[in-house]
Amino acid sequence: MSRPVLAGIDGSAHSSLAADWAAREAVRRGVRLRLIHASPLLPGAAVPLPAVDRLRRVGEQMLQRAVADLSERYPDLAVRSEQADDAPASALLAAARTAGILVVGTRGAGGFDGLVVGSVALRMAMAAPCPVVLIPEQGADALGVGRPAARGAAQTVVGFDAHHPVSETADFAFSAAEARGAGLQVVQAWALPADSVSSQTLAVTEEDRATWEDQEVLQLSDALRPWQDNLG
Repeated sequence: MSRPVLAGIDGSAHSSLAADWAAREAVRRGVRLRLIHASPLLPGAAVPLPAVDRLRRVGEQMLQRAVADLSERYPDLAVRSEQADDAPASALLAAARTAGILVVGTRGAGGFDGLVVGSVALRMAMAAPCPVVLIPEQGADALGVGRPAARGAAQTVVGFDAHHPVSETADFAFSAAEARGAGLQVVQAWALPADSVSSQTLAVTEEDRATWEDQEVLQLSDALRPWQDNLG
């Protein structure tokens, strides 16, 4: 069975946009959507039980509303929801072990105006064991979901290191671009070797720079050939 699409919700507008994107992705993949809510940690060593119970009830109601809303808008969607007892980041990381992709908003209910990426989203991007999609404030429309790609447009961009290739990164990028009919732009940063820089002028000749760049492009092309051949 294919792994589900996982999304975390906390009642914020960002998480609602993330849940909507996740629902569309689950329908596109033909897999289940798994929604998780984890109550924020309360300050203090001893938290009163009524406060804990109240947070759980609020979370359960939030999940019920999200499931009802998504099921109405996406009739073909299979969705499952659950309330987690762990902190939000810990709960999502644990659930991501069995997910095909994790979707979260760039910010949650906390933070402050102007914050670009919240602490939970940042930790997911750094530590999740599956691909992570961060949904910006503009939501799915900003990512071109549901719109065909213009011919020749590069809507998918992947950072790739031909010297230390990570096959999972290329797998995800190529499959995401192909599924959406989008172009794929592969970006690799490289630096000239230290011994190529003149100790006299601390400069590199244009000819040397062009030679090294050609070698980097060739190595990148060779590293990507298995995925390009599969497309052909």
